[in-house]
Amino acid sequence: MSITILSPYRLFFIDESDFLFVLMKDGRLSKIKKVNSFSALSADFKHLGGVSFDGENTHITQSSLNFDNQPPTEITSLFGYFYYPVFNSTSKKLAVIEADLLSPLSSGRLCLFQKKIKNWKKITETPAQLKPPFWSRLTDSLFFFNTHNELICLSHEEKALIAKNAYLAALSPLQSEIVFFDGSHIRLYSLIQKNEEIIFPAPYTTAVCFDEKAQNIFYATSFEGKHAIYSFNRMTQKTYLLCETITPIHFLCP
Repeated sequence: MSITILSPYRLFFIDESDFLFVLMKDGRLSKIKKVNSFSALSADFKHLGGVSFDGENTHITQSSLNFDNQPPTEITSLFGYFYYPVFNSTSKKLAVIEADLLSPLSSGRLCLFQKKIKNWKKITETPAQLKPPFWSRLTDSLFFFNTHNELICLSHEEKALIAKNAYLAALSPLQSEIVFFDGSHIRLYSLIQKNEEIIFPAPYTTAVCFDEKAQNIFYATSFEGKHAIYSFNRMTQKTYLLCETITPIHFLCP
């Protein structure tokens, strides 16, 4: 007979001061550690990419999504200003958003690098919003937001439109669904059936993700100095308040 150990953790989140927290299933909050700026989740859901700046150079770092006190490990250094570095499932590909200082503040270029022995070689770039991209660990496809606020899937240099008016998004643990925020509502889209399955109002959303079994959708909101995390249950179609926080939240992860 096998023994299943249930995790006491409901979700992890990062606030605007770049501290990583965990929300326990009993409602308690625990501060874990400081992480680097502009954090983004790797394809394996186990690591955080981040950046630190040194003059005109950006240091790309990686840290574990756990309770250790180890400082982030520097992966590479790039000339210019880069944000939201994310690694694929093998950590051999790196996607990062380069800021275009001559363009509007919210736009830049999605740069894709591949590791060649000890060096990282840029293999493609395309205009994009300064928002975190994310990988599918199963297909090695990359999702990002273009300059028209469209959610795009980049696979083998081919681009496919997933959704219009998308500002935040996250993949399900099985990679078969994607949830995104359109500015006023949260929408659930099936990557297999190619259709929307759920839509519900969620104004002022700042971060979104699935739970580990994709039974609930977690999302954070911030409005008039009030910051909170909610859970939307797919079966009951009801929303539950999980906790309130002191500062805005920009990252959620199961």
